[in-house]
Amino acid sequence: MGIPTISLGEDTIINMDNEDMENIFKKHDVYYFERAFPIVDSFPQSNKYLLDKVYLLECNCNEDSLLWDILEMNTYYSIC
Repeated sequence: MGIPTISLGEDTIINMDNEDMENIFKKHDVYYFERAFPIVDSFPQSNKYLLDKVYLLECNCNEDSLLWDILEMNTYYSIC
């Protein structure tokens, strides 16, 4: 799937199955990507309202440029 793992240290290491999205994250220096509402794992499926698919992203970049690149690819993510 398109969920990255990000390891912070001397260098930021991004790993994900989608190489194109991984390159976008690296290009825009994404350093944080986590689920926004992990608590919904304990909810019944009918009450999740897709909140289990909402993520927070932080980067050292121009957000508009990052959004544009993600929208152009639009394989895994949608922007709200």
